[in-house]
Amino acid sequence: MISYMKSVTAAPLFPTPLSLEQATAFSPQPLLLVVQGWLHTEQQITAFQQQLTAFKEQIDALKHQLDGFKRQTFGQKSEKRIPEAPTQQLTLAEALGIKTPVPPVESPTRLIPAHARKSTRSKAEDRAESVPFFGADQVPVMTIEVPNPEIAGLTPEQYTVIGTRETYRLAQQPGSYVVIQIVRPVIKRLDTQSIHCASAPVGVLEGSRADASFAAGMVVDKFLYHLPIYRIHQRLQDSGFNLSRPWLTQLMQQIVGLLEPIHDAQFASIRASRVKAMDETPIKANLKGPGKMKQEYFWPVYGEQDEICFPYCESRRAEHVDHLFGLTAGVDITLKNQLDSLESVSILAGSRLHIDTESGLVHVAASLGNRSIVIFGPTNVAWFGYPQNINIAPKQRGNCWWSTNSWMDVCAGGHEIPICTSEASIAPVDVAMHAINVLDNQTVTQPTSVGIKKNDVSHA
Repeated sequence: MISYMKSVTAAPLFPTPLSLEQATAFSPQPLLLVVQGWLHTEQQITAFQQQLTAFKEQIDALKHQLDGFKRQTFGQKSEKRIPEAPTQQLTLAEALGIKTPVPPVESPTRLIPAHARKSTRSKAEDRAESVPFFGADQVPVMTIEVPNPEIAGLTPEQYTVIGTRETYRLAQQPGSYVVIQIVRPVIKRLDTQSIHCASAPVGVLEGSRADASFAAGMVVDKFLYHLPIYRIHQRLQDSGFNLSRPWLTQLMQQIVGLLEPIHDAQFASIRASRVKAMDETPIKANLKGPGKMKQEYFWPVYGEQDEICFPYCESRRAEHVDHLFGLTAGVDITLKNQLDSLESVSILAGSRLHIDTESGLVHVAASLGNRSIVIFGPTNVAWFGYPQNINIAPKQRGNCWWSTNSWMDVCAGGHEIPICTSEASIAPVDVAMHAINVLDNQTVTQPTSVGIKKNDVSHA
């Protein structure tokens, strides 16, 4: 054990002083090594403390210089002042070894008495004010004539107006809203003793106090300049109009309702375009949770005639595109929710075959003399079926009409999806085979009224 301890130092073996009991357990030679290790450790600690003190002084000096650089670089720039140079801090130029230029000696000055001069305008300023910066056919212009002081006291025969000079200024009136007062005189005819009064002009919104110009301006402010309704209300109040904000909200809903037919006609034109452009734009709409909004989408659609509409969808799924454009797999033209009663009757009159569930259009087709393939569910085939039609009865259940008072709304058998109208009861392929057989054995005749002639089969 002694020979092993000769080859190592005592400092790592005994990092802390030994007690008296521990020291008596060692022989003199290992104990000497322990003492030498302690002395060496104390010398190292003293050297480290001295070096640490030197580093700290150097760091303090560098921090002092850095604070001076910060004050010179990031000091107050809003006030033009020369800060006093610190006595123990060199300037930036002195630290970089650049000689500071000596300021020039000021020459003697003398006072000159003040006097006033006539202010003259340059011709360039006059020309700038005379150039119009607006469209005269779009902006109302208020003309103010300035009298010439040189003609004061002169008669028109003593001077001649040889021209005018125009100057334009951009101005603003206190309020951009006006009230139209319509006065209708009430008269009494003396011959008939009857009282008459002209009726008030019909507005865009029946019974509303809003004029058409106000409705148009409100739509432009809201949807073109993105001005919220509460700001429109605040501007009206500041202009002296005592109106409620709910009235503005209801008015905007009525205006949007008037614009819906225009949107529908424009979107129908886009649908008819041969080439369409479409993209999605995310927006925040509808509550997702407390203080959070859902990310939903506008789908801007652009047509061939520069039409553009912004339909709204809740997601980016491709099925929304199919829904917006009326695209259905295997169907060339869909007229779902696009026809009124007269248009539906016109198409039925020109159709070769009508496929439908047992409904009112089946009776219309029968009255027009057209054949139908009728898919029955809860109603009775023997009672409602026409002999010239192909009446397909369900394979399961069915004929449960009036078995309960709510049979038209809820399945009488208690099923969430009625079994009699499911694919398990009536297979789509069976309906398609019936239609093919009818069309193959049918002679094509000229339609009896105007309709879509390209369709062989009309779908209700």
